[in-house]
Amino acid sequence: MAVLVVIGVLVQRDKFDFNVLCRIALPLTVVALFSISVFGFADDVFGGYCVAGGYTAFTILIMVLCSNLCYRYGVSAIWLFGLERSLRLVFMFLGRCVYEYGSMIDVGGVRGTTIAIGIAIVAVIMGTFVLLSQKELSNTWGASFFDGSGADGQAVRKQEIVDRCELLAKRFGLTSRETEVLMLLAQRKTVGQIEHELFIANGTAKAHVRHVYQKFDIHSREELFDLIGIDGLQSNADAPVEELAAGKHA
Repeated sequence: MAVLVVIGVLVQRDKFDFNVLCRIALPLTVVALFSISVFGFADDVFGGYCVAGGYTAFTILIMVLCSNLCYRYGVSAIWLFGLERSLRLVFMFLGRCVYEYGSMIDVGGVRGTTIAIGIAIVAVIMGTFVLLSQKELSNTWGASFFDGSGADGQAVRKQEIVDRCELLAKRFGLTSRETEVLMLLAQRKTVGQIEHELFIANGTAKAHVRHVYQKFDIHSREELFDLIGIDGLQSNADAPVEELAAGKHA
């Protein structure tokens, strides 16, 4: 499973769709739980791969989500990953307890372990569909991944906008928070949306926007789009950001 993910990242590079991890982990986990409860395939190659593969895919997805939460919202990585690891160990321990003592319980001829695994299957399916229902994982989790739904051109355009924003941020000396605000402005986000996504006060969001405008020496969103080159991105894909910036100030 890890090799498949590495190959996907190497081949697709920045267009790799991490949402696919949900689509991989869901069937593997469900098949693993079902095969263990019904057929007892816990120690064979097939069952073992499904268990390890589903667990690995979910683990990588959780790590990516946590990393993006740390980046987007400034959460302490030690605190967040420590909490995630602690919760994972707690639930693994509870799972072992349920599996061990559930066999002693019988409800209407159905073993307790079978009932517990059925509940686990439903929980995995519901949790996965909650993630997949988001157009982008950034809506809730702060992670911004390309959704890979055939819109390769749009994905490339997004990346070009991000690259231009980063180059402009370095050129004009923007802070890390101002750079985040710039990227949200480039996505046509309003001040209210910026306030919501960055978890900052309305006055703070307005102050960051004002500082960006002052450093760029512009006075409107249209001037900002011209500076970034959003409207002409397709026709000026090869034009360096420095030329756009120089032309604007000229």
